[in-house]
Amino acid sequence: MSGIEKWCTNCGELQYVKVLPPDWNKSKSRNFNYSIGGELIHFFQRNLCCLKCGNEWYSAEVKRMVLKDLIDSKVGLESDVELMQEDLDSQKKEIGALKTSLSIANNAIKSRNELVTDMGSKINDYIALVKSLEKSQQGLTIAIEQKSDDFEELTNALKVIMKHVETEEV
Repeated sequence: MSGIEKWCTNCGELQYVKVLPPDWNKSKSRNFNYSIGGELIHFFQRNLCCLKCGNEWYSAEVKRMVLKDLIDSKVGLESDVELMQEDLDSQKKEIGALKTSLSIANNAIKSRNELVTDMGSKINDYIALVKSLEKSQQGLTIAIEQKSDDFEELTNALKVIMKHVETEEV
């Protein structure tokens, strides 16, 4: 076969192709030079047809330096993506460690809150006991004062009896 060999995306291999005439219905111009990226990349466009499967596509011919720059950019981007992925993995590990620390802190706070609640309950029990003891002390103080008054009365009565006994003896 004669013609040019190009990669056919439909066949997935090199195939002989023929160059088709330009699409005259879309453009009346015979200009096959195009640019993309705002004059960043200039190329020559051809309409091709695979002689084996009939697949049609456009090819773009560019200078090798443009391809080299595109490949270098792609390699640089892939390297950046790898670095970003490593950074992301590292950040995921850090987040995992932070989540673990947060869980430990939350458990510690929960335990402290339970302890404070338990201590608060014991303090309330202690306060109730102190109040009860204060009431008991007040009751005992009143009882002691009463007994003291009774003792004083008995002492006075004994004094009177003793005087009476002393006077009778004389």
